[in-house]
Amino acid sequence: MKPSYHNDGSVSPPNQLYNVQQTVTRTTVSGKVHGANQAVTLDQALRAITINGAYQLRRDHEIGSLAVGKYADLVELSADIYTVPADQIVDKVKVLGTWLGGRKIDIDAFMAQVDSIDPTEHTDLPQHLAEQVGTRKCC
Repeated sequence: MKPSYHNDGSVSPPNQLYNVQQTVTRTTVSGKVHGANQAVTLDQALRAITINGAYQLRRDHEIGSLAVGKYADLVELSADIYTVPADQIVDKVKVLGTWLGGRKIDIDAFMAQVDSIDPTEHTDLPQHLAEQVGTRKCC
């Protein structure tokens, strides 16, 4: 089995580092542990948001890991996530940069574009956003 996960942005922050921390520690923002027996290792959590997610999309031949011939989609982190205590990932690890298709994204400019889009005007929104940042096809 190759589990992946996501979150509903309207219910919890769309922050993969937060998701990783919660998946590994099973601790909520209130400090309560839910389903400790469902905790996974850091490796399992990182695979769930990278290669396993790509597998679920049937795109693991293109994305989800760094390999020759794949798109270079990656993030630069402020610290080695493997050296940070699992319950401190959100506080100690920050995203410094994002690359899509090997190109560094100006995240502030990207978010300004996202905020300016009226989603009711775009039935092809994922493709539209991909074109806005000069990347590749989506989905």
